[in-house]
Amino acid sequence: MMLNQLKAIISAQWQTMVENHRQRLAMRELIALDNQALRDLGLNRGNFHSVALYGRYETALPELPNTPRVEQSAPTLNYTLKHS
Repeated sequence: MMLNQLKAIISAQWQTMVENHRQRLAMRELIALDNQALRDLGLNRGNFHSVALYGRYETALPELPNTPRVEQSAPTLNYTLKHS
């Protein structure tokens, strides 16, 4: 049992190292591109991290699932002014 846990920990650490290495290589490749090449790809230097991390430009907010939107009417406010 202990050996399986150790294997799992080492495997997870190895995968993390491999992924970090892949991201560093992607960043180096992106930095090496000139501005025209970046424009041709639809990128700018401000979204390198997202491209290196996800393989494409991701916005800060995740996409919402495609669920039907329920329209709700605004609540009506009923109030009266009291004069003293």
